[in-house]
Amino acid sequence: WNLITQSHDTKGWSRKYAFGQLDRLRHKLALPDSVVEKAAYTYRKAQQKKARVSATQAGAMAACIYIACREASIARTFDEIAKASNVKRKEMWNAYRTIVLDLDLKVPSVDPTGCLLKLANKTRVSEKIKRLGVDYMQQVTSINAAYGKDPMGLAATVLYIASQSRGDTSKSQKYFANIAGVSEITIKNRIQELRVKIPSLFTH
Repeated sequence: WNLITQSHDTKGWSRKYAFGQLDRLRHKLALPDSVVEKAAYTYRKAQQKKARVSATQAGAMAACIYIACREASIARTFDEIAKASNVKRKEMWNAYRTIVLDLDLKVPSVDPTGCLLKLANKTRVSEKIKRLGVDYMQQVTSINAAYGKDPMGLAATVLYIASQSRGDTSKSQKYFANIAGVSEITIKNRIQELRVKIPSLFTH
């Protein structure tokens, strides 16, 4: 770690700043050592390959952390990491897209059903709502409606719909959004999309 950061050229100072950020986020996001090491490796590789990430070290490191979390199947949302990193979502997204393309990475997808179960435990919804949420999510994934969507945002949406279907109106969209680490607008947008694609979810 010291060897990586003890450089006095421009790249060295850039790397020192990025690794200082990684060290802070290690504690803030409770990241395991394996994820920290993978994020560090990806960041160094991006610099060595001269990936176009020089515009923002913070956004690049946040993107590397997200990639490492995905590869380790750790459910940390894009918005959650961006917020903890104090970078704009667009900034992090641009860095993520650039790094993935320039390094030709195959980032594994996150299982939205697993995210739903994790969120269900955090929100302490009833077993009936949890089971209904799993059923709804299977319908969503069966028509590829989950493709390209943030899995935690989708999980929050489906769990909210399931709660409404079972008559539990005590938990709002904002409640699920806050616990899932996504914006309320994300849930509203997913609801509009699902109303069109799977209207049967809203007929109970």
